This record gives sequence, structure tokens and C-alpha cells, in this order.
Amino acid sequence: MKDFEFPLPPIDEQKRIAEILWAADTAAEAYELAVLDLERLIDVYCDKNFLLHESRKKKPNVPAGSRIGYITDIAIIDPSIPKGLPDDLDVSFIPMENVMEGGGLNYQETKPLGEVRTGYTYFEENDILFAKITPCMENGKGAIAQHLTNNKAMGSTEYYVFRAVEQDDTRFIYHLTMSNVFRKRAERWMQGSAGQRRVPKDFFTRRPIVIPDSKNRKRIGLTLENLQLQKAKIRKHINVIRAGALVYLQKSLSQLGAAHV
Repeated sequence: MKDFEFPLPPIDEQKRIAEILWAADTAAEAYELAVLDLERLIDVYCDKNFLLHESRKKKPNVPAGSRIGYITDIAIIDPSIPKGLPDDLDVSFIPMENVMEGGGLNYQETKPLGEVRTGYTYFEENDILFAKITPCMENGKGAIAQHLTNNKAMGSTEYYVFRAVEQDDTRFIYHLTMSNVFRKRAERWMQGSAGQRRVPKDFFTRRPIVIPDSKNRKRIGLTLENLQLQKAKIRKHINVIRAGALVYLQKSLSQLGAAHV
């Protein structure tokens, strides 16, 4: 390090560069705090709207118009592949590594159905993916499957696939299964040895939830969708600020280096 040479600006220029970089860092930190506030708001909102109180000593608080039921009352789990699909039909192929922590898909490969028909899980456009194996489940891997080739896909056997009985329930079910409070309760149901623990399917058929009426399910789903979009926008601002600060620093040092030469 003692032999590393770099252009050293005059002290006034150092102060000017530092002030700009500190301002960028302060703005980014403020946005980070906003993200944390939104995440806390989302958690509180999910806890209020989705699940029953765990205590057996307290009577569950079921809002008017809602009922106690199971996720299987509003979603089909692991729908089967339709008969008669040809082997040469191109479909999306989505392994676990292409499902993002916190939700979403980051890449889709296309393969002929015949290559992936067996040994993988089938799903369709707007189906919901839920990672059932540790640590993917605890890390929040899940997605709404969208922009699929021919509206069909094959993927990891470590997904549970949920298909909303009513299409308007898709966002509600997705945000339910993505919520921290839901996944923490699913974690307590996990079975298996270390490194191979999975959420059993009967978690969804035996763990009751509060099911609002269809109008409120749609409202809750849209509200959470908007909150997540706001969080994504803030994260984009953070990335822009930090990238801009780095470009500014590199440009300033480059200009100094050119002047020095």
C-alpha cells in the first residue's frame, strides 16, 4: 500500500469532493431508514390481516366479514400438469437459484417440455412459488410466475405451487406466503434432518388463517403490492445515489490524474 500512487488533490478540492460524497452517503442512509420503516409497516400490516393469534388462552379476533379457514380454501396446491402437452412445446425452466429472496424471478431459460417433463415441478402463468426447503424458505424465496414461455414452466421440486381459485386472490395469497410472520410459523412446522428440513404440506391444511371476504382479500393484496412497489422504488434511488457517488469519485480522480500527467 505504501508504494501505491494516486493523484492527491489540493486540500480545498479534497474538502469539496468529501462534502459531495458525504451528502450522497447521508441521502442513501436516509433512504435505507425509509426502507426499514416500510418493512416494519408491512410486517405489522401482515400480522394484523393474515393470521390468528397463537395463544390458546385468547379467543381469535376475527374481523367482521372474515372467517377462520385454511389457505387450501382459496388456493390449489401443486396442480398437476395437463394431459396431452407435446414434448416439443417450449416452456420456461426456473430452478431455485433463479427465484429471488424477497420475491421475484431474475432469469428464465426456455427448454422443450420433453427435456424437463419428469423430475421437476409444473406451474403456469400467475401461479405462486413457495420455497419449502431450508434455508430458501427462511430466506424468503418466492414469486408470482409471470412472463412464462407459452404460459407454462417447469422448476425445482423444492417449490410448493399455489394457484388461486379466484384470480383476484393471487396477490393476497402471494403476500401471505411471502410475509415474515407466515414463514416464521411455517419454520416451526419444518421436518427433516439438518440441511434438509422442509415445510410439510399439512402445514397448509392444518394451520388455520383468517380469510377475509373476497373484496377485502383484493384490497389487502393491492395494498401490500403498492407497499412493495414503494420499497422497490426507494431501493432503486439508493442504488442510483451510490452508483452516482462512485462515478463522481472516479471521474474526479481521473481528471486529477490527467492534470498531473
